[in-house]
Amino acid sequence: MCGLPDASAGEPAWSPLIVVLDEDEALREALRFSLETEGYRVRVFAAAEALLAACNRLGSACFVLDETAFDARLRAALRRRRDPVILLSAGRARRPMSGTRVRVVEKPLMTDALSRQIAAALA
Repeated sequence: MCGLPDASAGEPAWSPLIVVLDEDEALREALRFSLETEGYRVRVFAAAEALLAACNRLGSACFVLDETAFDARLRAALRRRRDPVILLSAGRARRPMSGTRVRVVEKPLMTDALSRQIAAALA
């Protein structure tokens, strides 16, 4: 699971990895910028296949995925990882998969809802 170290305990500063999957390049880059500004490390992917190919090389992460890319193969891979998942929904959010920590944030991303969900998922 992703988490923040206790900096007061003298642990080295690090930031959780947020993995973003969305076909929309402008949204991907906006999310990258926003999340990096909040202090997270960010990896972005345009397609589920690319994320699946890299999935085993990623450390512990919180996944932010466009719901349309959340296919059966990706669902199975993330179920095995047991990392938190946040779906970006355009109003047609699917029922979260059982046995996972799936949260849903509605598009358009006009508020701090995504940031709050990431913080809650990492807590």
